Amino acid sequence: MRRPAIPITPEIPDSRALRQTFEDIRRRLGVRRVGLVFRSYALYPTFLLALWEQLRPNFGIRLNEDYAARVRLLTVAQAVKLRDAIAELGPPAEPGLVPVSGEAEYVRETMARHRRQLPTYVLTLSAMHQLLYGAVLAGAPASASQRMEAIPVVEGPPPLAPPEPRGALVRPLLSDLGRRTGIAEPPELYQDLSQAPEFFAHFSPLLAATIYNEAMDAACDEIAGEVDILARMLPHPLRLDDDVFFSSGLRRQQATRLAEVFRRLYPRLLLQLELMAATARG
Repeated sequence: MRRPAIPITPEIPDSRALRQTFEDIRRRLGVRRVGLVFRSYALYPTFLLALWEQLRPNFGIRLNEDYAARVRLLTVAQAVKLRDAIAELGPPAEPGLVPVSGEAEYVRETMARHRRQLPTYVLTLSAMHQLLYGAVLAGAPASASQRMEAIPVVEGPPPLAPPEPRGALVRPLLSDLGRRTGIAEPPELYQDLSQAPEFFAHFSPLLAATIYNEAMDAACDEIAGEVDILARMLPHPLRLDDDVFFSSGLRRQQATRLAEVFRRLYPRLLLQLELMAATARG
């Protein structure tokens, strides 16, 4: 029996405290929309506020740029290994639509934006995952330059609602991908690419086949293991006490289950980006 989809809060929550926290997350992580992982924990506002209070000093600093670059390199290396295994799944449907001229600029900008944003989410999830399993991250030495604030520039306010998929063909494809992830709303990457319907239709078989795939799982585990080391080298100490769970009503077991889902999702999205880019280049 399929588990119910993981619920999430709206992008613009009713609670003023949550809205302020979401704005801080967007600002320090350099993203236009708050990631699904934070929106899932926001169903327990006391917990999310305590969790983000622990995480925030380690983000929006120059060191993040170095670590994000390392995550990208790890992803590219794994994507190269994956290409042969993924090729066995068969080519995407309707070759020749990669991408049509009217979509090319939008697709390039969208993929570049997610390639910038997702490595920081991968690092955030690693730190979060270790915290939720009871680890105390003591903080590692970092230079004054690395600790300096470096807030990424994000253009435009968050959207009031997710973008509607363009075209009757795209809507069921996006819905299917969302269902496969097990989350109540499809990841932002899929939503954004659905705005380029021919490109999205071309690559949706690849996306669907690699959401759960043994070779992909192994590559994600490799990335996550390496990023765990980076997370332990973040400069500010991290600790999440048991009373946070008691006061919020969220059991540690629930919190860790959510972390496991998203810890596998974000490296997967990065790998899918690299695989699409490599295929589009031929």
